[in-house]
Amino acid sequence: MDVTSEELLRGLLGWVEIDTPTGDVAGIARLLDLIEAEARPLGPKVERIAGRDGQGGHLVLRFAGGPGPGVLVTSHIDTVCAPGSVEIRREGDRQFGPGIADMKGGGYLALAAMRSILSAGETLPGPVTLIYNSDEEIGSPTSHRLIQAEARRHGAALIPEPARGDEMITFRKGRGKYSVAVEGRASHAGSAFADGRSAISELARVILRLDALTDLAVEALHAACRTLPQRPGFASARELLTLDDGGDLHLAALPADVAETIRDAWHALTHRRETVIHGDLTPGNLLACPDGRTALIDWDESRRDLALFDLGQIGPVDSREWRAILAWEVACSWAEHPAHAARALKRL
Repeated sequence: MDVTSEELLRGLLGWVEIDTPTGDVAGIARLLDLIEAEARPLGPKVERIAGRDGQGGHLVLRFAGGPGPGVLVTSHIDTVCAPGSVEIRREGDRQFGPGIADMKGGGYLALAAMRSILSAGETLPGPVTLIYNSDEEIGSPTSHRLIQAEARRHGAALIPEPARGDEMITFRKGRGKYSVAVEGRASHAGSAFADGRSAISELARVILRLDALTDLAVEALHAACRTLPQRPGFASARELLTLDDGGDLHLAALPADVAETIRDAWHALTHRRETVIHGDLTPGNLLACPDGRTALIDWDESRRDLALFDLGQIGPVDSREWRAILAWEVACSWAEHPAHAARALKRL
């Protein structure tokens, strides 16, 4: 079914014109009613999940398909815009409105894609499930279990939220919550100052070390070094697909099946851009300077290679990236740290 961009925009504006800030139960219900009415002629199994804890409800549309693993498409309809705070207007080829990009546009296109596929008489190779949740902007407290349960039932998941430019984003940064306990040792501040240990001073040092793990500075380093040549005598993972040795990596010294496993893990990612990497980006190589800056030391493993081998140590990765990192750990550690290499190989 051929649909013009203007037709898609008209349909999308029907969603955008309904204000749905997070927690606006009535507004969210009106939009879910509209989405359900537009979807029902396509024949999905419809499930409405009532809201709780002051949040709006959620909508699940299940389209039957063949025996394939299935695809989950998750969109959120809540916005951060207070009612009336964002003017709906058009300027040339740009349309503005509350939540039009984040992310009613993607949610609308997901349903429009299903309409086009089914109207063309295509048979879905596997089931497709569309979720429209209403609390994403505050961390999905009432919908994350639903999303997790559906994700386990499908072979792939797509989130049609805008990326940067024409990129496809395979992961977003997450967050972790930790409790850090710091103990000091009391002593008299005048007569026995040197016998004491300040918990406050140690906590300040811990904060600096944790702050240094933020990967923005590392990404800036990678961006600045993309055009630098390879370190003499070294080789990247891409080059080691055909070479046996490069710097401290000696694949020829590994059992043939281990070397093949390593190359298989690297091969899936060698299309990615290379840059200069540190190669051992761990807290032990961070040095807190007296002026408050943090220095990155111990560059003996640096080379030109995939930025992933740095960023994967301080950020989230997907399964293919994790396998590539483990393969790199095995190759780097085989001779000098065989126990570590064996553990990494077992996980690989």
